[in-house]
Amino acid sequence: MNKKGTIVMKFGGTSVQDSGSIRNVINIVRNTSGSKVVVVSAISRATTTLEIIARAAAAKDVKEAEKQLEEIINRHHVIINELVKESSLKAAAAEKIINYHRQIAELIKGLSIINELSLRILDAFRVFGELMSSNVIYYAMLNEGLEVELINSQDVIKTNNDFSRAYPNFELSQIKADRIVKPLLEKNKIVLAQGFMGSTEDGIPTTMGRESSDFSAAIYGSLTDADEIQIWTDVDGVLTCDPNIIPDALKLTEISFREMEELSNFGAKVLHKNSVKPALKKDIPIKILNSKNTASTGTTVNS
Repeated sequence: MNKKGTIVMKFGGTSVQDSGSIRNVINIVRNTSGSKVVVVSAISRATTTLEIIARAAAAKDVKEAEKQLEEIINRHHVIINELVKESSLKAAAAEKIINYHRQIAELIKGLSIINELSLRILDAFRVFGELMSSNVIYYAMLNEGLEVELINSQDVIKTNNDFSRAYPNFELSQIKADRIVKPLLEKNKIVLAQGFMGSTEDGIPTTMGRESSDFSAAIYGSLTDADEIQIWTDVDGVLTCDPNIIPDALKLTEISFREMEELSNFGAKVLHKNSVKPALKKDIPIKILNSKNTASTGTTVNS
């Protein structure tokens, strides 16, 4: 299927960090025409907190793990209370977070007995950041009347078992996307998915490395033959240098895939280094935009 007009929109942790930011994301999605796959990160600092929880549990400090868990769960409940006004939607959203709370608490209990934190177990903790944020955003979108369907990236993005730095199996993922994602796009649904995560062929949760939601967006772009991949972040685009060092850094209007790949390999943080490959292979332009400054035209990465 070549779905004309499909856009993949990725929103990072600072773009979904609180209710005001998520409300802004919903407005951006609503005002973007065409079929849409929306890829979201965990709310800011959630992944780090989940790693702290896992390490505390492995060190048998269950009290600290549970304290950190309460804090992150409460952050999601606050966002639900502020964004989801319709009572049945609010109850459903809260129940999902309560269920995730139970699941993480069980992981803490089990890990405190095993007392050994493998990368596989660490990934089992990490994926809850995106699962919780996407759940909150889903119900907030429904509350605003958007035609949205929430999917689980573990069902679509199939990877190897190189935990914490997994790489996708594109052939198998394409089969899953054809079955799960494309029919929803055909029905003009907004497809909401999680970045950063996937699963092995056997369904074991994996993550593809820190800050890899950009890569997830590029994967979804490739799997849906998207017209454009939008990376919504907290900068106006690709700058000529680090604005923290040189305040009057200039924004590039356009940059080639090869140049972007080189910048990423040299440590530029504006785009995950693996993101260029799937987009380049399908010749899908990547647009880097600022969710906090929608007036900015951003930077386009293309061939």
